[in-house]
Amino acid sequence: MRAIAIAVALLLVAAPAIAQDPEEGTVRVTAERWDGTEYVTEGVIVIPPAATPSPSPTEPPATPAPTPEPTPTPEPTAAPTPGPTPAPAGDTITIEAQDWWDGPTGGGAPDNIGHPGRHIHMEVTIPTGPASGIVEVPYQVKAHQNTTGTLVVIKWQDDDGSPSNGTQIVDRVDVPLSDGVVATGVITIDTRNEKDGWRLWRFYASVDHANGNRQAARPVLPVYVDNTDVDDKDVNRKWYRPVGWYREEGGIDWGYLTAGIKRTDLLAAQDGVSGIWQPTIRVSVNGKVDVAGWSVHVDPDFHNGDPGIKVASGAGAFSGTISVPTGMLEQGEHVLVIRSKQDVGTRHHEAIGKFPFRVE
Repeated sequence: MRAIAIAVALLLVAAPAIAQDPEEGTVRVTAERWDGTEYVTEGVIVIPPAATPSPSPTEPPATPAPTPEPTPTPEPTAAPTPGPTPAPAGDTITIEAQDWWDGPTGGGAPDNIGHPGRHIHMEVTIPTGPASGIVEVPYQVKAHQNTTGTLVVIKWQDDDGSPSNGTQIVDRVDVPLSDGVVATGVITIDTRNEKDGWRLWRFYASVDHANGNRQAARPVLPVYVDNTDVDDKDVNRKWYRPVGWYREEGGIDWGYLTAGIKRTDLLAAQDGVSGIWQPTIRVSVNGKVDVAGWSVHVDPDFHNGDPGIKVASGAGAFSGTISVPTGMLEQGEHVLVIRSKQDVGTRHHEAIGKFPFRVE
């Protein structure tokens, strides 16, 4: 038995700069907030340099202990493939991928505050600990300013991706897009059909447009499958990778544009972060159209003209650590949004990753 359902959500945010004070050795982190007209500095946090420990007095030399008799060296055994950090049974995380498009006729992009471009969301909830047996993955698909298209496919697959062995589930649908929630549901995955070890679960919400263009939001997420005592296969488990894809009829295939975050950094933030949170992020594309730039935001609401607090930004592709000053945030749940974008003439394409975290 299989089951599939649909759901998507949208959100955007903003980023901090970090600098080293050459005289004091302090680190200063700034963040910017949108005031309705422009970004203004929200705050500056100073991290003092680490104190240099005083040398301890020299201890007199100890009397050497007698040399013990050597013991036989045991035969080496192969180290097992590492599994995930143990998590309580049933722990999950909800991650969202968005794909944005702004063509020559306008429609805006996320930077056009209050006038977002045509876009779709796909949100899924996956296990953070080992997955075994039957796993139900809730999903939601949304659309905004994107009513010329039709949702045609909801899909899940792992690295093998074959319907013949149960590692691919395709639900072909025919749902005209509307402004808001388009579909919700559950994808029922029998993990016993998969190889054990780290697997990449790829989810797709695919849209066909009346002009022949195609669009997809794709959360690509590592999950550890454990139904036996043997790991059969491992994949790259480092990143949670929301992906956006757009192809113009008779024109450009914009490629798979990624706005990702290091998996272990995000999972650690579910228990709460404080001070300066420094997750590692990745903005990339698979070689179709170069990445033009990126930005990172906290608690944005672009649908209502609020980009939140921008904590980092840059040009081109990027892989590295950013700084999020959590001291200016209230305790509780927040959202980190990563944007990556491409530009060709008057056409613009963006992928967005939306990730939950908690401030202590």
